[in-house]
Amino acid sequence: MADKFCVTISFSVVYIWSAEITPTPLRSTALGVFSMSSRIGGILVPFSIALEDVWLSLPVVIIGSASIVAGLLSLFLPETKGRPLPSTMRDTENLYRQITHIERNVDEKLI
Repeated sequence: MADKFCVTISFSVVYIWSAEITPTPLRSTALGVFSMSSRIGGILVPFSIALEDVWLSLPVVIIGSASIVAGLLSLFLPETKGRPLPSTMRDTENLYRQITHIERNVDEKLI
């Protein structure tokens, strides 16, 4: 039950973040691309069940590692709380230029 809840949340986040991080002229195109990529993932997941014949835990490893990679990549998205939606490409560039708390921690650990 918790897994279905998490999948539902992730599908909702695709629509929210695509609207918040893309400028107005590209918003509908970005929403389509993000939605398409999530649907392709949904189409490919049932095929991973056939990989149980190769190794019983292989589907869990594939789906789990893809989830972890997606979660780590989401840490690099800019913070959008309390900010207006970007209306131009320049607004989007400025949104990405602002350093988030996570990026500061990563930079400090690398030094």
